[in-house]
Amino acid sequence: GAYLKETVAGLGENIAITRFTRFQLGEMGSAGSGSA
Repeated sequence: GAYLKETVAGLGENIAITRFTRFQLGEMGSAGSGSA
């Protein structure tokens, strides 16, 4: 029901934030390692 939708939406946001953070750290730090 609604709970599952909220959970999936939350996971999607967390994944997006994690990817964005990794991208930002990669841009700031060594721009060669961990560029997956």
